[in-house]
Amino acid sequence: MPSQCIMCERVAQRANNPHLIHEFPRSTLLVGDHQFHKGYCLLVLKDHVREMHELPPQVARDVIDELMQATRAVVT
Repeated sequence: MPSQCIMCERVAQRANNPHLIHEFPRSTLLVGDHQFHKGYCLLVLKDHVREMHELPPQVARDVIDELMQATRAVVT
């Protein structure tokens, strides 16, 4: 985990995180700190990458699948 990465810190505290909704294999779904819109949440990758294109192709596909599962859950 690079120092000063807020997202990596959030993923690392998953056991004690009151914002945790669900832990996926490659990401963690968290309630957003600021609820500008009801249900606002964040899907935070467990791997530290700056951009999605930095992920290996299969990992990127897995993350997109997790994102789709999360959005379906939020909408229903």
